[in-house]
Amino acid sequence: MRSYSRAHLFRNTCVALYLGRPYLAWTPFYYTAARRLSEQHDIGIAEAHSRLLRELRRAWESPLLGRLARVSYALRRQRLFRRLEEEGRRVPALPAQAPEPEAKGNVTRGGRDPAPILSVVMLSYERQAYLQRALRALLARTPRQPIEVVVVDNGSTDGSADTIRAAFASGWISQAVLLRRNCGTSAAYNAGFHLADSRSKFLMKLDGDIEIQSPDWVERVVDLFTATPRLGIVSLDQDNHLGFRLLRTRRHAGATVAAMREWPCGSAMVIPRSVRQEIGPFVEVPGKQYIFDDVDYCNRVERHGLLALVLRDARVYHQRQLDGGELRQLVSFNQGQRAAEDTLRIAVEYDRGLRPIAWPPSPTAAWLRDNVLELLGG
Repeated sequence: MRSYSRAHLFRNTCVALYLGRPYLAWTPFYYTAARRLSEQHDIGIAEAHSRLLRELRRAWESPLLGRLARVSYALRRQRLFRRLEEEGRRVPALPAQAPEPEAKGNVTRGGRDPAPILSVVMLSYERQAYLQRALRALLARTPRQPIEVVVVDNGSTDGSADTIRAAFASGWISQAVLLRRNCGTSAAYNAGFHLADSRSKFLMKLDGDIEIQSPDWVERVVDLFTATPRLGIVSLDQDNHLGFRLLRTRRHAGATVAAMREWPCGSAMVIPRSVRQEIGPFVEVPGKQYIFDDVDYCNRVERHGLLALVLRDARVYHQRQLDGGELRQLVSFNQGQRAAEDTLRIAVEYDRGLRPIAWPPSPTAAWLRDNVLELLGG
């Protein structure tokens, strides 16, 4: 295990404290610094790190050092937003809608159908305007391999359930799970994975507003897993997500990849079934409908000794044109600070043994009975 000097910790802590609100939430340096700080399993180093944080906070509040730190932070924040603005001009517009897939196509429904190589679990919640485009893109750009498509609706009231029923009747999806209420993202995905065909080798978490863009994405993902035995997650690259543009890439096994921990966004990520069996489902926090389940799972996978990579050769597009002002919200101080603090807190809690890496299976039969309103194809 690598060890870091006090000076190294001091430098990274300066970065985490002075530059990370929200600067680090927008750059790979945040998660790298958080990882380096949190991977210190030595309690002495952790205590030294806590002392450093207290010293730095006092310095931040002091008249002279605090003023210098805030000026430095403001300048760096200004440079970052200027870069984000430049990257934003290069963000592609909404792509043309994918052609309508065949009535049945390559979507399996268990029984005598071929075993799917991949079970895609798509989460739907108040996104009817996006859902049909996402389904069309998934099926039109997955033309060869047999796949299973499980759509879980989290209690939508905008007509999404009717869209899902129609897609099931057309053969676009394998199973549909309509929940009585919004049970949270983690619980809904866990329900979908629980009901997925046990013969599939890979499981995919796909948000309902994500459009697949690369027609050969399945082959590329499977090839990367085949060439990398200790690979635990592959996250697909997002064309219009500014955070992905800041990742440092490298070549690996014939593919262009980046470390997922530098931007742990998993709106379109693939997990081997064997990995989920080892470390369990997404973590569910009572009373919280949304948590950073992708950040949490990335932490658990890496602490289990596996790799988590972003595959730049397989692209998706995040539909958000109806969300209005999202870029302004994403770069807001409060949201960036909260994302940075939550990600660092999760990593530290795992390394201090406050969170188990392996979680028990979920959901239970009682949970399904209480929360599933309608099950199609199950």
